[in-house]
Amino acid sequence: MRTLALVVKEETGLRTLALVDGWLLLRGHGAGTDLRGADLRGADLTGARLTGADLSGADLSGSRLESADLARAGLRSADLSGATLRRASLFGADLTEADLRRTDLRHSDLRESTCRRAAFRGADFWSAYVWDVSFDEAFTEGADIERADYRGTHLPKPVNARV
Repeated sequence: MRTLALVVKEETGLRTLALVDGWLLLRGHGAGTDLRGADLRGADLTGARLTGADLSGADLSGSRLESADLARAGLRSADLSGATLRRASLFGADLTEADLRRTDLRHSDLRESTCRRAAFRGADFWSAYVWDVSFDEAFTEGADIERADYRGTHLPKPVNARV
């Protein structure tokens, strides 16, 4: 097994994030990190703290982000297709034009997030909090929004959405 290191310069000094066999271990270390365009396909980022991180254009397809903190994260045009985001916090996140097809968002917190032109085909929102979310021009066909709490949100309701 190979171990690499990513060193991040901060005001308080340098911080090292470990990369083990190509996977970034961000548990407790990723807040505010610039990961634009990062290839994190299939990564296990369960419990990762990525508050305010910039993941614009990142490939997180098939990754595990259960209970991850992605509050206020920049996820513009990110690929989260097939990812598991169960119990994740996406509070205030920017998911504009993100690919969330077949994503597991059960029990997630998407309050005040921006989801303009995002693709949610086949996504599972069961029991998720989607208060005051902007779904303008989002593709939600086939998404399961059963028991989702979407107060204050104009959720497009396609013919075959399960509600």
